[in-house]
Amino acid sequence: MPKNPIGFIRNAIIAKTVVAHMKKLIFSIITALGFITDEYLTFEYVCDYPERGPKFYGFPFVQQTDSTWIFSMSGDIYLFGFLGNLIFWTIIIGGIVLLVNIIEGKWTKKIIGIFGWLIFVWSLFISFVHFAAVDWRLEFTHDNFKNNYYQSVIDCERNFIMIKKYK
Repeated sequence: MPKNPIGFIRNAIIAKTVVAHMKKLIFSIITALGFITDEYLTFEYVCDYPERGPKFYGFPFVQQTDSTWIFSMSGDIYLFGFLGNLIFWTIIIGGIVLLVNIIEGKWTKKIIGIFGWLIFVWSLFISFVHFAAVDWRLEFTHDNFKNNYYQSVIDCERNFIMIKKYK
């Protein structure tokens, strides 16, 4: 028997709570990553280039170009936009996870747990395919849609898309 059983129990409870919060945080980050790589809710920026140029995507920040403007399997990822979107959606999904955690009931918790695992696995799969299948170049930020080439201001039209359709 430990010398201080109350301290041992308190430390075990704290450790259990920390692990539970870390699981929620990891779930929120992975789900947010899947959410932004699958582009469920996004802005599409179509710019008026003299030649054929890329489309830009991201919500709330521009995070990437489409993967068809140079050749079919390449594109640009903008790190500031990507990390900004990841933080934004992690906070939103983390808030939803905290709200769902309030729900009580054995069967409801089981259904939510199964649904959560399906979302987690789908997010990992989509993220892996997104980063492995396309030849992404990394840039810090987009330069107001000039692509390090154009000198003048480029006029772009922004459209909100619920689910991006691939062609």
